[in-house]
Amino acid sequence: MKHLYLFLALLHVLNIQAQQTTEIDNLNNSAETLLNSDPRQAMQLAEKAHSSAQTEGYANGMNRSTTITGIAQYKIDRYDKARIYFDEAIKSSTESPLITV
Repeated sequence: MKHLYLFLALLHVLNIQAQQTTEIDNLNNSAETLLNSDPRQAMQLAEKAHSSAQTEGYANGMNRSTTITGIAQYKIDRYDKARIYFDEAIKSSTESPLITV
C-alpha cells in the first residue's frame, strides 16, 4: 500500500510538471508567433516564459525564451542587447548535459 501511495504521488507531481512545462512552451510559441508583427509583445511573453521556466528549472524553456528575447531585441534595433541574449542562449545550451558541441 505504501508503494502505491508513493507511485500515485509521483504521477501527480509529474503531471503538474508536464502542465507547467506545457504552459511555458505555449508562452514561447505565442512569443515566437509575434516576433515579426509585434516584437515588443513577443519579448514580454518570452520574459514571462523565462521567469516561469526558471522557477520550474526547465532549461529548454529558459533557453528558448532567451533566444526569442534576443530575436525581439534585434528586430527593434537593440543590437547590443540582442547579442547579450544570444550569447546567454549559446552559453546555456552548451552547458546542458544533453547537448554536446
